[in-house]
Amino acid sequence: MPDRIVGEAAPCLMRNSGGFVRVVFPAWGLDIGWYDLIAVGHWIGNVTAGGTSAITAKGGTEYQGFWFDTAEVWGVSVWANGDRCSPIRQAALFQHANFALAIAAMANNDFLLAWYINVANRRDWDTFVGFANVAGSVWGMLSRRQIGLHNQFNTIHYSGNLLGQNVQAIAANLRLTGQSTPFYYNPAVGQAGAGVRLTRSFLMDVSGYTFLVGANATAGTCQVDNCFFWNCANRAIASTPGILVYFCTVMQCVTGINIVAATVVRNCLAVDCTTAGFAGAGLAAIRNCASTDATPPVDPTNLGNQTYAQIALFYDLAGPGNLVFPPHGCIHNDSVCRGAGTPIAGLDRDIDYRLRDPVNPSIGCCEGHPVAFAPAADLIRGHLLRSVV
Repeated sequence: MPDRIVGEAAPCLMRNSGGFVRVVFPAWGLDIGWYDLIAVGHWIGNVTAGGTSAITAKGGTEYQGFWFDTAEVWGVSVWANGDRCSPIRQAALFQHANFALAIAAMANNDFLLAWYINVANRRDWDTFVGFANVAGSVWGMLSRRQIGLHNQFNTIHYSGNLLGQNVQAIAANLRLTGQSTPFYYNPAVGQAGAGVRLTRSFLMDVSGYTFLVGANATAGTCQVDNCFFWNCANRAIASTPGILVYFCTVMQCVTGINIVAATVVRNCLAVDCTTAGFAGAGLAAIRNCASTDATPPVDPTNLGNQTYAQIALFYDLAGPGNLVFPPHGCIHNDSVCRGAGTPIAGLDRDIDYRLRDPVNPSIGCCEGHPVAFAPAADLIRGHLLRSVV
C-alpha cells in the first residue's frame, strides 16, 4: 500500500543540518496529521530530483513549517532550494500528474497524496476520483483543508467489486463539493470492501446527498468524524446500513444527519437545518448531540432547541453586537456544546487536529476556542471556504 504523490508536491527550502540536507516545508504547507504519521526511518520523496532519502529527524510547527533531516550530504547532494518534496512511507517514489493516472497505476489500499494541481500552486481540483473495482485512500496534504476536490456529479466515488480492499480506506483533510454526491461509498452486491473513514474534512454547496453510504456496504465499516457540512440541499449524512458518526457539525442543510437503526451518532451538532437536524429510524439512539431544533431525542445528554447565542459559533468580533455569524463550524469557549460530549476511543483530535478534552470533549467538529486568533504566533485559522488561488 504505497503512498502516491498526486500533482505537484510542495516547493521546499534546503538547509544545512550537521552536514546533511534538511528539507523545510513552508508555513501551513503540510498537514499536521500527515506529519504525525511520518516517522524517523520513513522517506522524503523529491519529485524534482527524482529520488528519495531516508528521514533521520523531524520537527517544526504547522504555522512555521515542518522540517525533516535527511541522509543527503550537504554540498554533494543534487537536492536544491525550491525542489518539490513530500514525506512518504516507502523508499520508492511514485508521482502522478492527476488522479486518473494515479488510480490507473494503483492497487487496493494505496494512498493518494493530494498536492497542488500545477507549478502555479493551484489548490482546487476539478476532478472525478473514481475508485471502480479498487479502493484507496485520499489525503489532502496542505494544512487545514486547503486542497479542494469538486466535480459536476460525484467527486470521490467507490464502486464495483471492492473485495480486494482489506483495510478501511481513509479520506482526510479535504474540502469537497459536488453537484450530486461528493462522497459516495457504493460497492456492488456481495462485493463490499472494508469500508471507509471520512475525517477532518469540510463538505459544502451540495445539491444532493453529501456523505452517502450505499445499501451494499457492510454495516459498521463506514465512519465519518470531525467533519463540517455546510449548505447541503438534501441530506448531509445518509446511509442505508448502519454507520458511525462522531463529532460532526452540519449547518444550514435541508436535513442534517439521517440515520438508520444501526447507526451510532455521538457528539454531533446541527444548526439551522430546514427540515430536521436529525432524522431517521435510528433517531432514538443518538446521544450527546445538540441542535437548534427539537429533533434530538429527549435525553439528559442531548441539547435540543438551542439558540445561536447558546451554541456560540465563531463570529465576527468587530460586528455590531458580536452577532455577525459566518458559516463556521467551530465554537467559542462559552458554548453549551463545550464539554458536553463523551470521549470516543481513537478520536482525541478535532477537525484542526487540536487535542480534545479527554474527559469532557465538546459537541461538534471543534473543541472550544477562547478567541478566533490566539495565541499570536500559533494562528488558529478559520475554515477556508474558498481557495485563495
